[in-house]
Order: sequence, then structure tokens, then C-alpha cells
Amino acid sequence: SMERILSGSGKWGNEYTARRKDGTRFPVVVYASPIILDGVGVGMRAIVIDITERKAGEAERERLIRAIEHVNESVVITDVRGTIEYVNSAFSRCTGYSPEEAIGQNLRILKSGKHDDAFYRELWETITSGKTWEGHIINKKKNGDLYTDETTVSPVWDSKGNIVQYVSIKRDITHELEMESQMRRSQKMEAIGTLASGIAHDFNNILSAILGYSEMALRGAEENERLSSDI
Repeated sequence: SMERILSGSGKWGNEYTARRKDGTRFPVVVYASPIILDGVGVGMRAIVIDITERKAGEAERERLIRAIEHVNESVVITDVRGTIEYVNSAFSRCTGYSPEEAIGQNLRILKSGKHDDAFYRELWETITSGKTWEGHIINKKKNGDLYTDETTVSPVWDSKGNIVQYVSIKRDITHELEMESQMRRSQKMEAIGTLASGIAHDFNNILSAILGYSEMALRGAEENERLSSDI
């Protein structure tokens, strides 16, 4: 590469590890170009940039991405129009859409038809105003199955204070809602059973009193005497 630069046939840019005077090493990127004199490469000029902070930032982003890929909640990043730019593995497991199928699509691919326009309008008005929206959304998987997400949608700003993206954190709570519904039905049936048992007990008490008084009346009546009641 250095011979190519000196010959004037190109420029060079690459990363490598440099060493300071004290012996410590640090990453740099070097951009070099030839110095041409009378059509001959007699030297080269180079710019050396310390990229320690950039490397640290890249490593931090890689750790963040790995963490997001391993969480159980679905993570979706969209642009300001709702076009999907990133989804994690949990999203694919939940919805059935692979990253390749989802990225580039509008988030409307999950729309179930169970919410009216006012619902989505309120959501968008909240996040476009810079606020975070939280709530439950009934969505539709790739295979058509419906499920309920506990969702948080937050705006992302650039250095100038403009909203450039939205981040959605979604958790499928369909099973939890079904369990809650079953528990409520069970509690309702238990309450009905308790009420029926109480009514039966009270009725038995009344019936026992009626039968007791009837038996006493029969015993007090003379033989062949006809018992009757006028209503």
C-alpha cells in the first residue's frame, strides 16, 4: 500500500494500533496521500486520528445490541413515519416476522383491526409531542393470530432536539390476561355457589318451620275434622 501511495496511484486509509512514548497502546486511523514532485512520488503526507473514544462507543453499542437481543420483551425501532428500522429476536419469536421481513415495513403490519382510528390518533399525538405513550394494544401475528401487547413507545431526539426515531418496548401479556379472566370466572362461580348455598339454607329454615307448624296443626285437629284455609 505504501508503494502504491508513493507511486501516486492511490490513497491509503486504515486502522492500526499505535504506541505512545510511555509504551501504552491505542487505536488510530491513518489517512495517507502521496507528495508528488515533477510527477514522481517523493513522500507522503498522513493524518493520524486517535479513535479510542470511537472504539469505546462502538464497543458500548455492541454490548447494548447483544443485551437487547437477549431480552424477552420485543424491541422495535422505527423512523418518524413508523417504518421499521430494527427489531430484536423477541419480536420475531412473538410475531413470526423475521428481521428481513419486518425491516422496511410500516408498523401497520401488526394492526389487528380491533382499535378505532381515535386510538391510534391519540397514540401518535402523544409521541409526536415528545411524550411517552403506555398502554395495551391488540396486535396480529404473521399467521393471523391476535395477541395483546403491553406497550411503551418513546421518542428519540438528535443533538438538535428533533425527534428522529421511536422506540417501542412490547411485552405479550395474552396468557396473563387469559389467566386473570379464568380467575375472575372462577371467583364469580364461587360467589354464585355461596349465594345459592345461602338461599338454600334460608329456604330450608323456612320450610322446616312450615312443616313443623303443619305437623302441630294436624296433631291438634280432631279426628275426621277437615282442615282448610281461606285465602
